[in-house]
Amino acid sequence: MALGVSNAHYGQGTSQHCIGGIVQGKADVPQLATQQSDAMLTAHKALTNGLTIVSPNTQRSISHHSVAFANDTEGQVACDTTEHTSVPRLVRQLQHSGQTWSNLTSMYGGLIALHKCHWQLLQWVAENNHLTLKHDTTKTVVLNDGKGAHSTITYLLPTQPNVGLGFHLCLSGNQLPHYMATFEAIQKLCRSSMTAHLSEVETLQLLTQRILPKLKYRLHGTSFSPSQCQKLTSILRTTLLPRL
Repeated sequence: MALGVSNAHYGQGTSQHCIGGIVQGKADVPQLATQQSDAMLTAHKALTNGLTIVSPNTQRSISHHSVAFANDTEGQVACDTTEHTSVPRLVRQLQHSGQTWSNLTSMYGGLIALHKCHWQLLQWVAENNHLTLKHDTTKTVVLNDGKGAHSTITYLLPTQPNVGLGFHLCLSGNQLPHYMATFEAIQKLCRSSMTAHLSEVETLQLLTQRILPKLKYRLHGTSFSPSQCQKLTSILRTTLLPRL
């Protein structure tokens, strides 16, 4: 928008120049993007290791290689932890998984912003008959963009949140970052409404159409404590209920 709005338009008709890739805003973009993503994910599954998680009673299991939504993709790998070389092998598999996805993306004309990527490692060490989470690692993951440039991918501790789609979930299971992000988001909305001079109808509309849907979405996959839920409820009770 800094350059203004063009008076010309493009319709990809028979007399127009052929443009490769998907043009944003066209009606066929969802279908083309779905077909492209399906082909990329299928290829990634065939070329990488992925992981399999088995339930404690061994009756159910989950197997997958990556989770993708729009232009955000997370790849996962796992390996046997009974060997001393399991961590180096795991990091190599993770680097191969990331590089494979980067290569597949470039084949379709895209490009991975490697400086925005990060990786995490969940490693447990047996100490005094107890499993202890290991935070640091000396391993590194290096990816190239296919044009000769290499980037060292940023390492995040397993206790640090992997931020995406409104969630701040940690690999270690620590939900405090996600709770704090949820609390601050709801608190900001409620405090903003206090100076808006809303009527009773407008306050109810804000609560049912804006705040509660935002809160319900963030509660998926969480296990907040009763005291944490009470603090969230207290914000709504003190700022919105007096107006209803």
